[in-house]
Amino acid sequence: MSRFRPDWRMTAFVVVMLPVLVLLGLWQSERAAYKDELETQFGATLGSMPAALGRSATPASRLRRLRLFGRYGEQRLLLDNQIHEGQVGYWLLQSFTAEADGTLQQVLVNRGWLAAPARRDQLPALPPTPAGRQSLIALQWPDLGALPSFGTPQPPEALDDELWRIQRIDWPAIDTLVPGLMSAEMRLEAGQPGVLVAAPARLGFGADRHRGYAFQWFGLALTLLIGYIVYGYKSS
Repeated sequence: MSRFRPDWRMTAFVVVMLPVLVLLGLWQSERAAYKDELETQFGATLGSMPAALGRSATPASRLRRLRLFGRYGEQRLLLDNQIHEGQVGYWLLQSFTAEADGTLQQVLVNRGWLAAPARRDQLPALPPTPAGRQSLIALQWPDLGALPSFGTPQPPEALDDELWRIQRIDWPAIDTLVPGLMSAEMRLEAGQPGVLVAAPARLGFGADRHRGYAFQWFGLALTLLIGYIVYGYKSS
């Protein structure tokens, strides 16, 4: 009768890798549950009355419909590689000084999409900024996590004194450009003062994708465990 005698190096490998694979699967499962929660909030949020900003807002974690009173600032960011109807362009993000419970709060307003020129060294035609005090309705977009960055993240590229091109929404980096900024993207709804082609406000939070990733990690963990057992008996 064969006995279970795995190689110690194989055992060490499994001891290290099996918990890692399981933890990755659990992490993706938690992300899927979070995205499911966002999808549940989404429909109710779009149909709700816009709330005041308030100083007690939770900046990065909740999806909310807000009414912002205040003035546009001068600092503008061009978020690169945004596609609209097959055309490459930017999202125009602009600082906005909003009133919040009797104080002023700097927020970042997503004014929407604008087309990119044919040449990289050319700037897009920037629309004028509405002057004076404005009333805006926007979605406080939840923090869905930044896209993976391979290698050294590219810092904001200065295009003008108050204009930068960025590759991703990286709040610590953006805070160096606009100090005191609330770490939340405010996506303008269509028809608001200063809006361009409004940034998408749709479901598509990707819960199914995270469930697929979780299935893959758990599958790899199971495959590793089965392979370890089979290898242990064949080595005896």
